[in-house]
Amino acid sequence: MNLLTISISLNVWLSHVAEIGRSVVASLVGYIQASTIALKKSPSTHWRPSHLHVEEIRHIDDVARLEPVWNNLLDQHERPIIFLTYEWFIAWWKCLGGNGKELLILVVKDEDEILGIAPFMEVHETFFGLPITKIEFISTMKYADAPANCSATLDMIIGKRHAEVVSAVINHLAHHHRRWDFLRFNPLNEHSLTPSLIEREALRHGYRFNKHPVFANAYIYVTADWNHYRLQVSARARKALAAYDRKLRELGVVTYEEFRTVEEIENRFNDLLSIEQRSWKWDVGVSINSVVFRDFYQVFAEDASRKGLLRLWMLKVNDKYIAYDYSAVFKGYLVSLKTSYDEAYRKYNPGNLLTWHEFEYFINGGIKRINLLWGDVKAKERWLTELESHYEVFVFNTSVYSRFLRMLFFSLSFYRIRRIIIDYRNRIARKAGLRLTESELTRSDQVKHRGVKIQSINQDAQIATTMTSMNTTKIHTEIKKQDTTVPVVVLKSFHHLGLGVVRSLGRLGIPVYGIDPNPLAPGLHSRYCRERFIWDVDNASQESTVNFLLDVGKKLGKRSILINTADETALLRAEYANVLSEWYIFPRLSPTLIQSLTSKKEMYYLAKEHCVPTAETAFPRTRDDVLQYLDHVAFPVMLKGIDGQLLEKRAGKKMVIIKNKKDLLDHYDRMEDPEHPNLMLQEYLPGGDDTVWMFNGYFNENSDCLFAITGKKIRQAPVYTGYTSLGICLPNPTVEQMTKDFMKKIGYRGILDIGYRYDARDGKYKVLDINPRIGATFRLFVAENGMDVARAKYLDLTGQTVPHSSMREGRKWFVEDRDIVSSIRYFRDKNLTVRQWLKSFRGVQEAAWFAPDDVFPFLLMCWELIRKLFKRSVRFPLAHFFSLTATWMQRTDHVNNGFSDTM
Repeated sequence: MNLLTISISLNVWLSHVAEIGRSVVASLVGYIQASTIALKKSPSTHWRPSHLHVEEIRHIDDVARLEPVWNNLLDQHERPIIFLTYEWFIAWWKCLGGNGKELLILVVKDEDEILGIAPFMEVHETFFGLPITKIEFISTMKYADAPANCSATLDMIIGKRHAEVVSAVINHLAHHHRRWDFLRFNPLNEHSLTPSLIEREALRHGYRFNKHPVFANAYIYVTADWNHYRLQVSARARKALAAYDRKLRELGVVTYEEFRTVEEIENRFNDLLSIEQRSWKWDVGVSINSVVFRDFYQVFAEDASRKGLLRLWMLKVNDKYIAYDYSAVFKGYLVSLKTSYDEAYRKYNPGNLLTWHEFEYFINGGIKRINLLWGDVKAKERWLTELESHYEVFVFNTSVYSRFLRMLFFSLSFYRIRRIIIDYRNRIARKAGLRLTESELTRSDQVKHRGVKIQSINQDAQIATTMTSMNTTKIHTEIKKQDTTVPVVVLKSFHHLGLGVVRSLGRLGIPVYGIDPNPLAPGLHSRYCRERFIWDVDNASQESTVNFLLDVGKKLGKRSILINTADETALLRAEYANVLSEWYIFPRLSPTLIQSLTSKKEMYYLAKEHCVPTAETAFPRTRDDVLQYLDHVAFPVMLKGIDGQLLEKRAGKKMVIIKNKKDLLDHYDRMEDPEHPNLMLQEYLPGGDDTVWMFNGYFNENSDCLFAITGKKIRQAPVYTGYTSLGICLPNPTVEQMTKDFMKKIGYRGILDIGYRYDARDGKYKVLDINPRIGATFRLFVAENGMDVARAKYLDLTGQTVPHSSMREGRKWFVEDRDIVSSIRYFRDKNLTVRQWLKSFRGVQEAAWFAPDDVFPFLLMCWELIRKLFKRSVRFPLAHFFSLTATWMQRTDHVNNGFSDTM
């Protein structure tokens, strides 16, 4: 077969593949369009009114009034367990709520009498890129049988008239069917009446119903006293336990200790964590020190131990604790929540010895049922356990989209496939020593910056105090937020700066909205962007932009925090502060001060006035001034724009390094507008990229610095004169203190991004640029507790405490597309080797574009890069690839309005 035949065959095959691809895409588009139409037109005829009234509770502060009724209903419940208590649900919501989850507790009443409580939440997430909205129990994970699932049994809290209450709940959800794609109830005990009642109601409404087993819990039903139970356990098991106990006592004094009070458990929690660190669970991912377990069990301990529900049993040999059992006792039932032991004592079987001793104590005390939870069922059979199955129940809406999801979930088994993918991802990550922030099984000591814990009830101060003494890390440095309901509007969501703001705040559950002229701006398509507004701030008049912002504020219906990402919007906000303050919250600064900081000329004189070192600069008004400057200049010099954005629009560059007189005159004639002089000449400060230092901070209304981190550049884009493409956090007390003093003198408020260059000739740090706004590099400067300037601003402007934040020294951050292009230039100039390039990425903890929990903006960036590269011709010589890439980078620099050479 010759090459021509192969080529023709290949083209035919590719055409068939393309045709199939187009057909699939067309089918999917049609399916989604049909689902949208069905969702809008779907009638509410399924709903049948009930004489019972259903009240919705959406805010955590309103839940506190339910506490006495909640526990009273639980007393009447068919199977009262610790997982249904008020204390359990509240602890879970405070530690794991938010982040796409909204409270939705349904209270079923007959006039003024409360008959039942359905503790639900509304969850917004994606399933293989598809947006879904589901309603499920509070205290469930993505999968009921996931190792990170805290709750072994869940249900509605119903005292009497069970069938009527379930019917009222389903009727209410059917009446509001446009809110959700499907309902998910799990894990439900096989003996509960709720699954069958839900199935009956779902079928009556015409909904699709799915039910499948997820796991089995191991129970011990105690029918007599301890001696009777002990004799039922096999003689072989008893003999083995006695032998283990005898060998353990040969090591020294063996004691079994029980702790109940808040103070006792606080004092022993560090010992508990020490056991965990020495256990097999530490590296497997099911340690109590995981991202999920640690905070949850600590918060639950405070309230549960105060009410006498918690038991902490520990086994000690001499003065060393080697095993523990974290248990709860409720209504005569014992639940063993978390257990572990020191791996060094494995041959003594300390976990089973502690369990055996604990069983003796509780059975003698009258306990009638012991729940050993699910997992490792084979090992639990020695305790004479009985298994009870638990089920996961799905109810899918009648819309086309919901039916499509059901097909993916169960007909195509995508629900199970994702479970397998997550499981293997976690296993591989643990074996490879990777630290996945999105995995619940990652230990909290591995991801100290894992994010913000939401504290939302009146007991916050008590909990914070308790956790301070319980946690081995600095709990007081974590971010405690009472409110995430205040919206945030990002003005100009272009490039990775706007995307970074949307992700940083959106991950905390804060509603974030974006404004940008480009409908394809990546920040507008982040999963954390609630809604996008299209508006061209650059080309519209200030008055029309202000009116547009006011319309957005009215649409949101609540005063929002306004975050600007460019110098011109900072000035607009300052000039129209009185008008905008009706719907927006922001630091108030005078337009004069903003102008002084954004203009390099005014900034130069402001720095001189306050004795802040800066590079010597001249501001020629005419070509004659430049000729006079040449009489005493020492090359090289920097030719910059006083207004960098204006110069970039005119000449395509913000600055140029000038090496001789002819070069200076040529560039001046080409770049200057004689009628509106905008060029400045600045002495060149010698040194590489690593001499450029950055300060990122936030100042409150008193100009006190609440958050500050310093760092420096490793590479820049464009090279030598651009903003940061790869940076690192490093302490620089001189730069930090100098900046704080400077801002205090001028009365600055808000987010600040400022750059310095170290001049080795006189040993001074000289200010290069001041940005009175959030900078494009702000996600480099993330503290140990997850704090950055955007979060600090949010907390401060909503009246909440901004905690002390420690620098994560050595943290690196990079901009993927820009760093690739700049690296090519560094290679070409022989300022970078392959080995140095690879080594430079060691310690990178975050990228500007790619994020595992928010992939679509990264794909948009890649598409835009490819589109630009191939815009002129599909075929081009490979040798021109790098030059075209560099040209594209220069041409697209204008997108980054407000970016300066210090970012």
